[in-house]
Amino acid sequence: MITNDKIEISFELNNSNIILTIKEIINANTNEEFKETFTFEALKKMSNYYALFDNIKEIYEDIVNHLEKKEYDFTKENNKLSLIIKSKVGIKEIEIPIICQKNIINENDQNKNEKISLNSDIKKENINEIKIIKEKLNLMENNFNEIFRFQEKTENNMNKIIEILNKFNNAEKDNFFNIPSLICNQKNEIEFLKNLLPNKKLTLLYSATKDGDSFNIFHSKCDNQGETLTLSETIEGRKFGGHMNQSMATKSD
Repeated sequence: MITNDKIEISFELNNSNIILTIKEIINANTNEEFKETFTFEALKKMSNYYALFDNIKEIYEDIVNHLEKKEYDFTKENNKLSLIIKSKVGIKEIEIPIICQKNIINENDQNKNEKISLNSDIKKENINEIKIIKEKLNLMENNFNEIFRFQEKTENNMNKIIEILNKFNNAEKDNFFNIPSLICNQKNEIEFLKNLLPNKKLTLLYSATKDGDSFNIFHSKCDNQGETLTLSETIEGRKFGGHMNQSMATKSD
């Protein structure tokens, strides 16, 4: 029989399994560990008592209840240690053995475990440092991305401004040689006059349709206006005109 003050019991429910670990302290440098994993089906085959339960969680809770009430004992044989659960079915007392295989932990194994633990701590520190570095890099990347987005946005805005200016300039160029006349409205006619009068901006001084077909009105509006272009169209649709590079003037009788 193993005394309780030299025994450590660990009982864990992991998904659909129960993991039982029993550690017996032999001396300061050597422990004997007995560990076993049990499925629901294995426990039901181990004892008819566990066949009465519907699931492994109920078995786990029952075993924990007996352990808390100290309703258990131990037997040891060779490389096996049995946890004896003492229970009752009706008025009948029963003992349910839960058998664990031995896993010896000696001094060397403990040293190995300490080294593993130390290495794990070092790895954890390295992992934490790596996490901090990654966070800083992510922050830097986010800052750079913000800068790039701002730069891209600025470039897009500049491109839009340039596009608007180009449209404005093109519109100005198109309107610079605008012929405000119903007489000359064909594309080939406009191109002919553009070539004849390059870089000239035309302003309508007189229109017979608008101002009336009058010689006096014509001269009152066109005289002393500098360089002029006169366009005419006959009733038959014939078009003609003239260009003067000096101001028009009317001689008095």
